[in-house]
Amino acid sequence: AIAGIAFADILMFMQLGFQNALYTSNTRLHQTLQADLVLISPQGRNLLNLSSFPRRRLYQALNVPGVKSAESLYVKLANWKVPETRRETSIMVLGFNPDHPAFDLPEVNQNLSAIKLPDTVLFDRAARGDYQRAIAQINQGKSVKTEIDRRTITISGLFTIGASFAADGALITSDQNYLRLFPKQNAGSVNAGLIQLQAGADPVQVQQVLKAYLPPDVKVLTKQEFIEF
Repeated sequence: AIAGIAFADILMFMQLGFQNALYTSNTRLHQTLQADLVLISPQGRNLLNLSSFPRRRLYQALNVPGVKSAESLYVKLANWKVPETRRETSIMVLGFNPDHPAFDLPEVNQNLSAIKLPDTVLFDRAARGDYQRAIAQINQGKSVKTEIDRRTITISGLFTIGASFAADGALITSDQNYLRLFPKQNAGSVNAGLIQLQAGADPVQVQQVLKAYLPPDVKVLTKQEFIEF
């Protein structure tokens, strides 16, 4: 009887562990966003399926009292060639304006000038796969070249996020580089809007004003609501 109860307990703890791992791995990037409010399309399903909405919604948001800045974030799952094996695999690519840091990641924010260079990206050292040699080269100050959709890119720095159930890893670059990598992406459409508020502004109050002010083609979420979403 004791063995049976112990076995059942072990299964329960395993399931709780799987649940926590799923939540943590899939919200780790959300946690690092430097935003008080997040705009997304109502058709969005998760970080890699956010759909898009017009960029002008960001400009309209700036008219609302309490809004300090409204910046775009681009997200796409792309095929790239693993630097060491040249084998194709999927990776998440994120693009933002380097003049307005989008993530609370010191290694990314220390390399904002680097990602302004054409076709230059930062790589997630905690990505799932065989990247030890490439990571070692980057740690030695060397750049590593590979390809995304037949376009040569240069990896010039590292950061740490980790793999999730949706993607083996991530690349971070500037919005301009993102649009070069994916020319079919309409520059007038963005995947998410990152809104920072002025000091002392109430996020919930500003959220309600934005919901009433903006058209229904965007949803306005607090950062915690975006994480839960």
